[in-house]
Amino acid sequence: MLKQNILEKLPNCQNEIAVIELLKDEIFPGSNNSRFIDPIINLPTTSGEYSGTEVTLSGIPALAYRIVLLLKFHGHINDTPLNSGKMSYARTLLKCLSTLSKIPGTMMRMDTLNKEHLEIYVKQRDNEVSPATLTHELYRLGEWIVEANTLLPYFLRLDESILTKTPLIHNIYLKSINQNKSYKSGVGSNRRLYPLDMMKNIVSEAINYIDNYAEEILKIAPLYVESRNMVIRQARIHIVNSLREMPTIFQKSDLIDLQKKCKTFSDASQINNTIAIVLKNIKELESACILIGLLMTGMRVSEFSTLQRFPKFRHDDHAHITRIITKTALDEEGEKHEMPIPSVAKKAIEILSHLSMINDGKQNGHLVRNAFDRPIQTLKIPAKRVNHSLKYFCNSINVKTAPTPHQLRHTMAFIIAYLSEGSGLELARLFLGHSSIAMTLRYLGQYNHIYREAIKELEAEDAQIFAKILSDEIRKGNKLYGKKGEYITQQGIFMGSYASKFADLLELSLMEMVKQNKIAILQTPICFCIHDLTNPKAMECQKGLQIDDFIAERPLTGRCQSAECTNACFTEGNIQRIQQEQLIKQFPIHLKERLMQNLYVLNDGGIEEMKNPLERIIASYMIDKGA
Repeated sequence: MLKQNILEKLPNCQNEIAVIELLKDEIFPGSNNSRFIDPIINLPTTSGEYSGTEVTLSGIPALAYRIVLLLKFHGHINDTPLNSGKMSYARTLLKCLSTLSKIPGTMMRMDTLNKEHLEIYVKQRDNEVSPATLTHELYRLGEWIVEANTLLPYFLRLDESILTKTPLIHNIYLKSINQNKSYKSGVGSNRRLYPLDMMKNIVSEAINYIDNYAEEILKIAPLYVESRNMVIRQARIHIVNSLREMPTIFQKSDLIDLQKKCKTFSDASQINNTIAIVLKNIKELESACILIGLLMTGMRVSEFSTLQRFPKFRHDDHAHITRIITKTALDEEGEKHEMPIPSVAKKAIEILSHLSMINDGKQNGHLVRNAFDRPIQTLKIPAKRVNHSLKYFCNSINVKTAPTPHQLRHTMAFIIAYLSEGSGLELARLFLGHSSIAMTLRYLGQYNHIYREAIKELEAEDAQIFAKILSDEIRKGNKLYGKKGEYITQQGIFMGSYASKFADLLELSLMEMVKQNKIAILQTPICFCIHDLTNPKAMECQKGLQIDDFIAERPLTGRCQSAECTNACFTEGNIQRIQQEQLIKQFPIHLKERLMQNLYVLNDGGIEEMKNPLERIIASYMIDKGA
């Protein structure tokens, strides 16, 4: 947080000079000590490294950009973005202000921006980006108005009337909502799965390359590094002499030819493309390893490229590697995730470790660094570097379109589930680190619509099991608890043949409604939930989602609120488990006595109304059992 005296002085600044004088030495949090007045602000990327973001604005827009970033990163404007979220926020804000600053009549002062200016901005951006992206940009401006205005000098405040829902802006919001519904209707995004026949070809080539040529290319890689700072003639002579004396018998055709020429011709100048051939082989091996590593670990580019060289693998039936997930982590340290990987992926990671060490001479460091043919000093990584490597390998085997790292991660999960028999989905679940197969199916559904029916079938199978469990409770003469349980049985207990008939009818009715997609039956750790899919109000426990928002997305157990939910149904077994595991806490006696002396507590119904909902259900169960 900024110091209180700065927050008090800032709104009273009358001009740019006063603001700069007040904030010039302030540091942007999480920016590698970038100062308020620095021309470039260093922000963390998805790889965990810092990348310089140049402030391409000038005058008032530049000042506004810097000060809003400073307030946001210090936590004065809603939540503080973590990790690469800072970069994302900065880029969005920079694009907003850059576009607005080019509109005639704007940006002498921020408070002169009006509705007409904003409509020009919206029309322009509507032709450039998706409705969801534009809505996100408008949200940033709204956040500025609501959260930042009172902290800013008057000349940097935005007029709150600019975001009044004009027909144009309202239409953008509607288009954004429809885009979101379209996204969900596909059980995920509309990103296309990379063609599996092409993927098979690429992967086969990469594995063959690694298996057949890795050892010999690792031997010639140091030759290129040793000659990298030599003039071309000296570099060529060094490589030719080294290959001439090298006892290695090469397997790769171009290396066989090169070594043969080195031994045949005494004059190195007679051998063309010596350096290029060695470099080409190094880049092909590196690219093949990056492709296999990304595909078979399922890692994001940032996670894979920043793995430490020569990582320690835990071995049982498989090799296990631990990766650090930063993109979705709750803090800037990231979260550790251990996963099994096939032997070829382990081999690819070990080869990349050796190549990186040969490249910069260091045993420790990130797995993927700068390219061999780029100066060591330019230590820029990831996305572009990795994408270039994937394209390079595909070009080398005459495949025109290379898969993206994103497609590799998701395609492998699809391949595991689709091509494996029996345990395919379970293997995909383990690969992705999911807690349930249903979640894995939703994930894979982003890439092929055939999994929509699989999701429904799995839920229908689960619902059949759950419906039988609930019906069997009735057959045993047991009672169902919770609001939905009480609704089903009307708080009654059925005995004898009547219990059997009612249970049969209940089971048939539940299954028929599941088939007609009228209800969904879920099992949470402590109860069952029966959701009426035809009634929007029955979705209230789904954290505010309405039935119209679901389309293909189904209710999720993670959103259910157990005893507080109108859809909850507890069996006697559920309640006994809650008791055994002590999932609720009682009010201490001394606290009860003090609360009962409080007039407000008494007026609200006393301690009974303050009980944990689970406690009330257990109390009802104990009364029925005569305890």
